[in-house]
Amino acid sequence: MTLTLIPWFLMGASAAIFNYITRLWTVMRIRPEQKSSGMILVFAGALIRLLTSGLSIHIALQASIFAALVVFVGLWIMRWALALTKGLKIPKSLQNNRTIGS
Repeated sequence: MTLTLIPWFLMGASAAIFNYITRLWTVMRIRPEQKSSGMILVFAGALIRLLTSGLSIHIALQASIFAALVVFVGLWIMRWALALTKGLKIPKSLQNNRTIGS
C-alpha cells in the first residue's frame, strides 16, 4: 500500500518545485518601471501555479481521496522545505546579471 503512495507524493512535491521555480522566474522579470507588465506577470504566474496545484490534486482525486491527500501532503511538505531552505534566495543561474535596485 505504501509503495503505491510514493508516486502521488512525488507528484505533489514536483508541483511544489514547479511552483517555486515559476515564482522565482516571475520575481526575476518584474521591473519597477513597467507596472502593467509586472502585474500581468504576477497574475499569470499565480494562475499557472494555482492550476498546476489544482490539476495535481484533481488527477489524484480520480484515483482516490487518499491519493489526493497524499498529493496535498507532498505539495505542502515540499513547499515548506523549499521555503525554509531556499527562502527567497535567487540562484545565480537565474539572476541574469541583475543587481538589487536596478
